[in-house]
Amino acid sequence: MKIFKLAIIAFLSCTTISSFAQKTVKASTVVDPVAEKLYNKALVEIQNKNYGAAATLLEESNRNKINFSPALFNLGYVDLKTKQYEKAIDNFTKVNNISSDAEAYYGRGLSYLELDSFKLAIADFQKAYSLNQNMAKAYRGHGTALMKQKEYADAINLFTDAITRDSKDNEAIFSR
Repeated sequence: MKIFKLAIIAFLSCTTISSFAQKTVKASTVVDPVAEKLYNKALVEIQNKNYGAAATLLEESNRNKINFSPALFNLGYVDLKTKQYEKAIDNFTKVNNISSDAEAYYGRGLSYLELDSFKLAIADFQKAYSLNQNMAKAYRGHGTALMKQKEYADAINLFTDAITRDSKDNEAIFSR
């Protein structure tokens, strides 16, 4: 039984990150045409899973338009995908310093979860679903953090909350 629980926890760690998607922005919200061009190229690189090239383009995009929230968000996304969790935390924090963003709190929560910083992860997941009460994945992330701490009953309740918000959330269904 213990091996089964460890396998579930390992599965949750992998699938939670894989379900996290990059954020796109309408070109009209980008003021600087150079930043816009670099940003759009970076999105293509992310789609192609070429994270190194995407990171370079996003960093350059942010240099052209300082504190460009979508570029910072996607840098956090790339950092998360490449297991650079401290950098991801930094970039998601910068996004939230510009404007509270449920997705950025969720991404930072995933980063903390990967570093086994469960209290910080839970706080970010709670902030994410307080900003967007329908964000099933934030409830699932919170449940995963509790599962890793062996708080199974509370975790099941959060997985149920996730399923209530998204009946097709296979990760939450499997976890419950």
